[in-house]
Amino acid sequence: MHITDPVADMLTRIRNAAATLREEIERAGVTEIPFGIFMKSLELAQETSPGGGMPTPRVTFTGMSQLRPLPYKIIAVVGLNEDCAFPGNPHRQEFDLMAHAARRGDRDSCRDNRNVFLDILLAARRTLLISYVCGTGAGSAERQPSVVAQELREWLLTFAPGRAERRRAEALLTVNVPLNAYSTESFRDAGRGWRSHDPALFEALRKAVSAGYAATEQKFADTGLEVFRRTEVSVREICDFWKAPARKTLAAAGVRLPDEAGDDERGMMPPDDGLSSWMRRNEALESAASGDCANWLRRTACDPRFGAEGIRDWLSEDAAAYAARVEELRIEAAVGRELPEEDLEIDLGEGFPRVTMRLRGVYESGDVRRFVRATVSKGTGNPVTLAFTEFIAACALERVDEGAIIAGWTKELGNGVKEPKDDTNPEKLVTIAFKAYSADEARRILRALLRPCLAAAASAAQGVDTFGDYGEEDESADLILWRGGDLDRMRRVADERRKMRFELFKKKLLKKTQDEKLVAAFEEKVDEALKAMAEPTQDDQQDD
Repeated sequence: MHITDPVADMLTRIRNAAATLREEIERAGVTEIPFGIFMKSLELAQETSPGGGMPTPRVTFTGMSQLRPLPYKIIAVVGLNEDCAFPGNPHRQEFDLMAHAARRGDRDSCRDNRNVFLDILLAARRTLLISYVCGTGAGSAERQPSVVAQELREWLLTFAPGRAERRRAEALLTVNVPLNAYSTESFRDAGRGWRSHDPALFEALRKAVSAGYAATEQKFADTGLEVFRRTEVSVREICDFWKAPARKTLAAAGVRLPDEAGDDERGMMPPDDGLSSWMRRNEALESAASGDCANWLRRTACDPRFGAEGIRDWLSEDAAAYAARVEELRIEAAVGRELPEEDLEIDLGEGFPRVTMRLRGVYESGDVRRFVRATVSKGTGNPVTLAFTEFIAACALERVDEGAIIAGWTKELGNGVKEPKDDTNPEKLVTIAFKAYSADEARRILRALLRPCLAAAASAAQGVDTFGDYGEEDESADLILWRGGDLDRMRRVADERRKMRFELFKKKLLKKTQDEKLVAAFEEKVDEALKAMAEPTQDDQQDD
């Protein structure tokens, strides 16, 4: 049988590792060990014993222990992160007596690895490069290198005579570079000069830098999309478009952006970001509304998303208590008998698609029909926006007389909703109540909400996902859709349109409202935004 060299090398490493384990067992004086322990030790030996490298006149990749005494002009230690297990902790096999009866002079793998690092430091004749991941994105906590690299850096900084010199030395010792090759930082000169193995790419970069990046960029969204010529659209689709118009437009054009999903590792503590907290509470609210809260608590006790055992109970009980309070307020608001669910279809006239919705959660008490929704979100969250838009659609067919949304209080709601007292309402949950729009006003609002969606049939770029102080939000969809356009101007226009939409909701909460003026102002802002987005940019004018 012919065996290829890589397979032969692998078999040789397995045989050598098995022989080494046999010698260790004999030295320990053990005559017999379970086969499972032997195999586990053999697998561990394969994981921790990388193959050695051969010295070459080129770039050589190898483990840190191999080639350690050989001098090289440049040595680069890659991935020396704080959590890389180097120098690590002493590891003993289960049959190793040194783990149970340590003696003076026993080998210490942690100390051995420190000596490896010292050998590498001394072997570097001109340059020693140490790389580590200091962060995974905007807003992430800063990470440190392995302890041996930290100690080396601190020792070198002791030669700085003062604080100012130490700061200058720190800047010289550590240089931050982008983690991903496609990062925008990779395309900035930053005074270091450009380097490239591709002559054509290098020449293009050189010309771009010399021109101050002033070359006209080809417009990406230069036409409309047939998919937006619809005869029927749901309320949820309208809200989804207003929430993320750039991402929705790209998806309609077949451009799929990667989800912002991290690794699937489960730690002792679950994620503490706002979205994770909302998901836990929302699951608890759905279970409370269906009378299944007890089963939900039992399920979450076995769910690794909620962290380690014990922490799961604490988090799930907290989410269940919050959801129970939301459901309690919903029951208080839902006065009277619940009307049957109804499929709505709203005709907005010529040039507009029909708006559809499944109307539920309407309660009748006497002559008053109340629209009720409950959410674990804040009063400015997307679930509240969706509920309010559904309320507007119900008003268009005169199906409701008033509405109530249970949500978390936030100061952005304005004077229409008073801040709850912490001693009586620590969750700061409020019932947001409002009167119905007239059928004509509701239809005008729906038409205004539909206009950007319909305009995308003629020109795809009709909105942005990020504006104002968008912080850590992903702007990749905006950068793609508005390539060749004036993105900053579009963000200002979209922000004004968004603010006017929120004013419809915010002013509706006041006892004295002027719906006619607010609706007219909202229509005007939408028309202004559509006009601004249709105007040619400076790049377009230069092309003409």
